[in-house]
Amino acid sequence: MYPPVTQSPRDYKGKIRKYDVEKKAFVESEETISILFDIKDINRDPKKFKNPNDFDPDNFLNDDGTFNKELADELLTFYFGPQGCPGQRFSEEELTVLTAELLARYEIVHEPGPIEPEVLSQATEKPKNNKHKLRVRNALEKISLEG
Repeated sequence: MYPPVTQSPRDYKGKIRKYDVEKKAFVESEETISILFDIKDINRDPKKFKNPNDFDPDNFLNDDGTFNKELADELLTFYFGPQGCPGQRFSEEELTVLTAELLARYEIVHEPGPIEPEVLSQATEKPKNNKHKLRVRNALEKISLEG
């Protein structure tokens, strides 16, 4: 929902067609320009998601209730292309293990009310008012991680 890095620059080197005010005409030139991608807005496209600003897992379902893998693959959580995150696969595996460990040991309790993101100057986001608390599971509730 909130990528840790919200914007990412890419350089484009090639022919650029732009308007020259002095010549009053479009001219082509070979140059490099930087393009800033806003990952947060790309991941919240209202044309793709029914509820783009809400954490709603149903956003990834087709009308018939099946999982829309193509839409999930379009998310830019780890960026894309040759400059994408080299640790993507490792971090996904780590996240799976961490989630299993947390759910085995704790119950996540959400206090009522919306959670609002806070944009920081470092181009990262975090919840402004985190309303999630962890409650330690007692011995009878613990989920066994051993098969």
